[in-house]
Order: sequence, then C-alpha cells, then structure tokens
Amino acid sequence: MRGLKTSDIFSACRLLSTIGIREEIKEVAKQAEEGKAKKAQFDIGFDLLFGVIEKATTEGAEKEIYKFIADLFECDWESVRDMDPIELLDKLEQVADLDKWKSFFKRVAALLKSK
Repeated sequence: MRGLKTSDIFSACRLLSTIGIREEIKEVAKQAEEGKAKKAQFDIGFDLLFGVIEKATTEGAEKEIYKFIADLFECDWESVRDMDPIELLDKLEQVADLDKWKSFFKRVAALLKSK
C-alpha cells in the first residue's frame, strides 16, 4: 500500500468524470454556499453521498472505482472487489488522512472563489 500522491488527484478527477457526478458536486457546492446551518451541512453531505453512490453503481463505474482503489493499495482490482468491507475502510483510512483532505479541498475552494 502506498500513500496518496498528486497524480491521484488526476486519477480521481477522471474517475469522477467517468461516473458523471459533476452536476451533483456543483449542486452540493451551491447548496453549501447558500446554507451554513449545521443541519443544512448534514443534508448537503447526505445528498452528495447518495448522489455519488447512485452514480457509482451504474454499469461500468464499479470496475473503474475498484481500479482506482487497487492502484492505491498496489493490488489488482479483483482483490478490492472481493475485500471485506471493514478491511476496505481500514485500508482507505490508512491511505488518506481525512483532515488533510478536508483542508486541501477548502484551500482549493478558496482559490476558486478568489478568481
């Protein structure tokens, strides 16, 4: 297993494009900008999560997701497909520091707003 690197950002962007969630992300960003209440944030996150799940379960997207994760884990995509879900979450937590990624996306959003 390896850590995240810059090239993973581009791989993730290609994956997001492949599964077609651009509009969902755009809508969530718009909602987040409009409503700052705690409940609104939960609702927005929930909508995004299920929007991603809906798109990720379409034909063709599942294998692409396995491939992306397999690259991070340095294994074949079939191993990811057959992995215990708890083990998958544990490994994803090892690969990605969620606090760092939150900070990264906040900084990117701030850069985009300033333009």
